Amino acid sequence: MTDSISRRSFIKAAAVVGAGAGFSVLGFSLAGCSSDDKSPTTDDTAATDNQKTEELFPIRMVSLSIFNEFVVGEELGFFADEGIEIVYTGSTPQGVTEFQLIEQGELDMFCNTHPPSLAQARIAGLDMVSVQPGTRDTSEYPHVQYLVLEDSDIQSIEDFRGKKVGISGLVACTNGFIDYYLGQKLSDYSPDDIEYVTLANTVEPSLLSGQIDVATSHNPAAGVTLAAGGVRRVATSSDILQQEDFSLGVRGFSQKFIDEHPDIVQGFANACYRSRLWIENNREEAIKINAAYLNVDPATVSPAAYELNKNHVRADLERWLTIGEAIGNWEPGQITVDEIYTNEFVPVDPPASDADIRWDGTVDESTGV
Repeated sequence: MTDSISRRSFIKAAAVVGAGAGFSVLGFSLAGCSSDDKSPTTDDTAATDNQKTEELFPIRMVSLSIFNEFVVGEELGFFADEGIEIVYTGSTPQGVTEFQLIEQGELDMFCNTHPPSLAQARIAGLDMVSVQPGTRDTSEYPHVQYLVLEDSDIQSIEDFRGKKVGISGLVACTNGFIDYYLGQKLSDYSPDDIEYVTLANTVEPSLLSGQIDVATSHNPAAGVTLAAGGVRRVATSSDILQQEDFSLGVRGFSQKFIDEHPDIVQGFANACYRSRLWIENNREEAIKINAAYLNVDPATVSPAAYELNKNHVRADLERWLTIGEAIGNWEPGQITVDEIYTNEFVPVDPPASDADIRWDGTVDESTGV
């Protein structure tokens, strides 16, 4: 894990670095930053910033290399309004999950995951619970895009059989979606029919270099890759799910954290919901905020759609568990939907003044916004 860094410190550092550093820019930038990094400021302003930071409750989370609501909520002060500061701890080591890092005391929150992975963590004995939804899959803003080279003979997901498919890891939304879809469509399909190649952060470059035939691409890499040319999209996760507005994400804590800090969890739920609504109403500005965080051209960012409900949609969680069971993540009856989530923390309605909030692309040194 890298040194912890608040998003506000990160956004200042990103503004200095500049744009266009490619897919691995997040990890690269974090390697050179820490919570001690500061932009030039007066001693008085620095003292004020330090005092404000001490008054906020830090919630540690992994550093995300995808479009997300947390950078928006932090940038606009939504989490600070709830007495919370999001603190990034770096990327997860290969083969280690957020749930394990929470259990080890290195993280407070999980966010970069889907319900089947949460279910697997609970089956393994880790007492983790989701308190808020996140993104949703739509035909306009799909979670995953399947990319091939322009001259590839692949025209559909059915053509993935016998091919090398690049994935970031063995999880529900990478190989899982494909296996689920083909298992439903083809009576003789086996996951062994596809050669899955785990490539961590190099899925798209590996497609361009011809090492794989298909890239399972998430945002913002999908948009960056398509904008660069030489590739085309053959399908999306929306084609697989065939359900508009399918709720995708889970955001939560250990049950121990929830029991010890219920007021913080409620504030977290408030800020998450407020962030999701603001993104849905101000998508272009949310793209710019994420582009600054990810250090990429806003024109290439593939944004996400967000859950508009205040809490989890139970039917979508149930379908996720159906998918997880179908692809062999666990035995039938090992986990129920009630074990993975709670809707106890109902977000409050955002203030009407949120409709007037605009991001001008600058960071105020005294407030971080």
